Amino acid sequence: MMHRGNCMYFWPLLLFIAQSLMFCPKVIAAERVSDLIRCLGQEELALHKKKLDGPIYQLNQELIVLFAGNNELILKDGFYEEICQHKDFPPSVALLRKLLANNYNIFILDEKLVPARTKLNQHVILNELKDRGHLIFANYIASLQGLTKDPHCLEREIPELKYLYERIKYLEEEIDAQELVGQNDKIEAVFEKLKNFKALQKRCEDYLMNSKKKAEKKSKR
Repeated sequence: MMHRGNCMYFWPLLLFIAQSLMFCPKVIAAERVSDLIRCLGQEELALHKKKLDGPIYQLNQELIVLFAGNNELILKDGFYEEICQHKDFPPSVALLRKLLANNYNIFILDEKLVPARTKLNQHVILNELKDRGHLIFANYIASLQGLTKDPHCLEREIPELKYLYERIKYLEEEIDAQELVGQNDKIEAVFEKLKNFKALQKRCEDYLMNSKKKAEKKSKR
């Protein structure tokens, strides 16, 4: 049987263990970005096995390069599941959507949680992310457009794109990157309309075919 004196001896150790357990969730949260990179790596492997090298693969590669080696970033709770377990989008697309729609505010940068030696590096990484985010988005949309036969397909089916393209066009000279990602409602609308890209492609093909038929009938008159 343990005597009271022994309990007093072990009390500091028990207190230390209790405090450690209390802060466990923060330690787990700090590992979420490395989990995210592994998630993107698994997606890359799956795409490679299927021999797919289209828009999603290209997006996947850009995001892996952007995040690789930056494990000190702390992903906020819940975002990992929303990105890597999304029912409508593959991880790379879900990640791009979350970044843009949340103004990149999916990371914890609280100084109390971030060691001073990594704080500056994290801000540099986030600033780079914001600078490149609009370009990654534009590249992804352009890659999707390249899969359609109608050069105006996406802009017609997704009117919000025209506004975002205009913002991107003058981004470097006239507006800040945050002004683009600040258009959350338009960005959400774009991704919502991309959920069923095959159906969107079909509508564009039908539109193009109908346009050609109308042109042929008109030329025969």
